[in-house]
Amino acid sequence: MKKFEIPKTLGLTLKPWRESYNLTQDEVAETWNLTQPAISKMEKAEAKGTRTFFLIEEPEGYWRCMEVSEIHAGKFSWL
Repeated sequence: MKKFEIPKTLGLTLKPWRESYNLTQDEVAETWNLTQPAISKMEKAEAKGTRTFFLIEEPEGYWRCMEVSEIHAGKFSWL
């Protein structure tokens, strides 16, 4: 079975989002009450393909970071 790839139409993942808004890891860490090494670790995990984070924009400029994971996969022969 090939690895599931999340469609890019769902939105930006962490590093592309951060870079598109010209934010540093320090700025993201401070806003989310995390450390810069934690943000770096998240981005490294995304680059390795072990974790996926999507950024969702909510009203009034509020950004939510959501981790996405595959729970189940299978083929339905009748579909």
